[in-house]
Amino acid sequence: MNGIIAAFAGTGKTKLAAMYPDLVVDFVCMPYKYYLIQEYDNGESSKGNPENTIREDWPANGLLWQY
Repeated sequence: MNGIIAAFAGTGKTKLAAMYPDLVVDFVCMPYKYYLIQEYDNGESSKGNPENTIREDWPANGLLWQY
């Protein structure tokens, strides 16, 4: 059985992926939307940082196709 879990921030999506790494994949989107403060950060420690700035090319930089 396959599925996608889309839930609000802070509801345990990343924790679920850590608990069941063979069953759950946590897709990280923070580096696509924001310039992160820490280099090589996957977004977890930068969540909620008010110094994050949105990338100029968001949301087009994350698209896999163009119309």
